[in-house]
Amino acid sequence: MRNGDIYTGFLREETKEFVTLENRMTRETVELRKTEVVRISNPKSRNAGDDYTGENYHAKNYLFLSSVFLFEEGKAYTNSHWLLLENIDYAITDHWAISLNTLAFYPITLGAKCSYHLSDNNYIGATIFGIADITSGSNGNFLFGYAAQGKFTKGNSNKNITLSGGVIGLTSDLFYVSSPNPFVNTAFVSAAYCNRFSKKVALNIEGWYLPDLNAGLGGLGFKFVGDEIICWTVGCYAFMNSYDNSLKLNLKTLPIPYFGVSKKFN
Repeated sequence: MRNGDIYTGFLREETKEFVTLENRMTRETVELRKTEVVRISNPKSRNAGDDYTGENYHAKNYLFLSSVFLFEEGKAYTNSHWLLLENIDYAITDHWAISLNTLAFYPITLGAKCSYHLSDNNYIGATIFGIADITSGSNGNFLFGYAAQGKFTKGNSNKNITLSGGVIGLTSDLFYVSSPNPFVNTAFVSAAYCNRFSKKVALNIEGWYLPDLNAGLGGLGFKFVGDEIICWTVGCYAFMNSYDNSLKLNLKTLPIPYFGVSKKFN
């Protein structure tokens, strides 16, 4: 600037008289009058927070797994799988969101998510939710299960990895082995990776493993992230579990095409 000040950020908006820069980490914006600008240039050396492709506005979601980047207060996010299973998050603050999942428009889970920025490109968060069967009627078991998951994300919106682990409790009716408890608790771990290799496309890989059941699932997809509001994902998912475990849903290896769409609402 003419007064010697230096501002660094991503170009958020430009008008005839002003340019607006945004800080990716804090989401703070600054409006600068063009007549006061002496020089504009790209950084000669890029770090993890400055990438020529700009912000990946859909970094909250991989395929099924989600990262723990901060929310945007007052905004709603949707992540749909095969246009059948839908996750809806509404951010109460930058750190907390209410989460709802629906199956063919029927609500099946309700819970909460939290995300916090630790330092540099490190984030930590958690998800808890209950699973319900609203079609069970008065004689059925309304509560189908529950889950709690802790997550850690490292990186920026364009290149990051998320590690997580937790426990899911499912009704004992799903298992061959009889249990004196109404729910059977099963631990799980998961990991996901995102690499935005071009301005419009990002590679996403994720995997889940349930050691108690000797079962897992994994997927690979390409997200078309060029649009700030909507993002399309195509790829493939596979379920894997042996025939000698106690889970009634026995699937050896069944790869299926994956199709998803994510949206962000003001």
